[in-house]
Amino acid sequence: PRDSVRATYARLIDNAERFYREKLDHVTQLLQNTTAIDTPNDLLDLAFAWSKINLDESFACNPDLGCGLVAGWGPSGTGTRPGFGWYFGGDAAINSFAMDAAGLWPEVAQGLRFLATYQRNDGKIPHEISQAAAHLPWFDGTFPYTYYHLDTTPFWIVAVWRYWTASGDDELLRELWPAVRRAYAWCLTRDSDGDGIIENGPGNLGAIEIGDLGVGIHQDIYVAAVWIEALRAFAELAAAKSEEALAQHADQIRELASLTINEEYWRADEGHHAFGILNSGETNNNLTVWPAAAAAFGLLTPERAESTLTKLAADSISADWGARILSTGSPLYDPMHYNNGAVWPFVTGFVIWGQYNYRRPWAGLPLLDALAQMAFDWAPGRHPELLSGRYYRPLDTAVPQQFFATAMLLSPVVYGMLGWSPDGPGAHARLAPQLPPGWERVAVTNLRVGHTELDVSFEQAAGSFTTELKVEGPPMSVELVVPIPSGARDVAMTAGPAEGPGRGSLRSGTHDQRYAISLQVSTTPIRVAVTWSGGLSVEPPTVRLEPGQESHGLRVLDFRSTGTGWRIVIEGDADRHHALRLAGEPVRVSGGPATSEYSGSFNILDIRLPAGRGRVTTTIDLRRDQP
Repeated sequence: PRDSVRATYARLIDNAERFYREKLDHVTQLLQNTTAIDTPNDLLDLAFAWSKINLDESFACNPDLGCGLVAGWGPSGTGTRPGFGWYFGGDAAINSFAMDAAGLWPEVAQGLRFLATYQRNDGKIPHEISQAAAHLPWFDGTFPYTYYHLDTTPFWIVAVWRYWTASGDDELLRELWPAVRRAYAWCLTRDSDGDGIIENGPGNLGAIEIGDLGVGIHQDIYVAAVWIEALRAFAELAAAKSEEALAQHADQIRELASLTINEEYWRADEGHHAFGILNSGETNNNLTVWPAAAAAFGLLTPERAESTLTKLAADSISADWGARILSTGSPLYDPMHYNNGAVWPFVTGFVIWGQYNYRRPWAGLPLLDALAQMAFDWAPGRHPELLSGRYYRPLDTAVPQQFFATAMLLSPVVYGMLGWSPDGPGAHARLAPQLPPGWERVAVTNLRVGHTELDVSFEQAAGSFTTELKVEGPPMSVELVVPIPSGARDVAMTAGPAEGPGRGSLRSGTHDQRYAISLQVSTTPIRVAVTWSGGLSVEPPTVRLEPGQESHGLRVLDFRSTGTGWRIVIEGDADRHHALRLAGEPVRVSGGPATSEYSGSFNILDIRLPAGRGRVTTTIDLRRDQP
């Protein structure tokens, strides 16, 4: 028979020292054998390590239900049981992305199996499962919570695919493929109007659970983004299972759904994507954080993505400590409201990831730095569920150890800042780092893809970017994409020993240039050096957070080459001075309220924002400072 609660408590207290040492040994092994980063930002490195520890703690076993991934841990409050420690399907899927990146593959595999075990007969994946579910009529519809989210099922499909592309685990894919097919079939039943997007409705919640923002919603952009990514996932999984007809079917729907999200959701007058389409056929035009999910998955056309991401970078969404759900300019905004204005680290991660995905690191890193600080301001090594939209402090109702908050520090670091994209079945990966120009060296170890572990280091100096790669295990191919500053010239590359100089391709983008090279990497280190002259890049402005503060930091909304120079658009508090560092060649200000001083390969802009009230936006034009 099981111990009583009191007997369990007594055993834990009596053996506290032994359990502590066992835990310490476990964590030591965890940190040694999973992905690690070493950057000039020691706090970010520590927060990254704690994220792995937190996500490892999300794995929980219930003697009646089995082992899976819970959403968080909180105090019992006035009750007698730990708070919040239920199995949440959507949270587990989101957290699995970070766990894939860290190398916590056994836990992810079991978490995916656990959710498949409780898949409804029609294919829907459970949203949440109580720890007491075995002793309740939990799965028969008596309680509304079990399957009441729409996004959980496509998210689970994406999670299976991302795990498989990282690990190459064909055995788990074979085991779960029937459940994946049922999940896909259920999703297809949720598109009644034939536009390719699955739809919200009673018992099928998406981005919004409570509040007026969700009134009359037919479909929302968050669920639309997850579904479009699930279509890509299902098509690739079906192709891997040699079910070409299913793969083609998913591809056809994805093409239609992509057209819908890029055309029907786009609001030209507002300059951003709508939150959702209403039952009336009109759109909910509120500026929300939710288009960031589509940006993170790379689903938005570049020009329109630029416009929306610029809006998301502004203080009306991105406070100094994270992204608000809803713009401060909306009449529905309430900084204390769960869905109508609070800051969520979880959605902040999508904003960071999306900004990096569209080559806007100066808008992504400040939020990433804020999440690193947040990991130690409220509970050491933990991220709270949500915070006030007005003041830097968690809401009283927030879960103090929320795993999808923690996951959304780790995922944007690996998939955003490092640009990591693994292909385990193909023994291949892509690395496209976008590091702050002031970081001289970054090392990453134990990046896992299939049966191979990759170690990589990056070194930056004025006019050069050097990468060294080596692996343990079978050789692999790597596509390395090196960032080149906007406006740089005379780009050249040397590599060895496997590649000779001159191989690769240079591509210009809106905000920078990129030099791509394909490499075969083995246990013999490969070193790639790319050099250039001139050019300019932005050192992202960060804020030292103080608990209880309001949001006053500088935002970089846009930066690009104009052909004859550069243009930078910034936002900040009116009538204040701000300093901004630009790495590269000397420049002079040709327009805008700023002066420039050059020191040690950096231009220091002294910006005086115009007088007024609240936040103001201004444009600064720069030219090369000719001798």
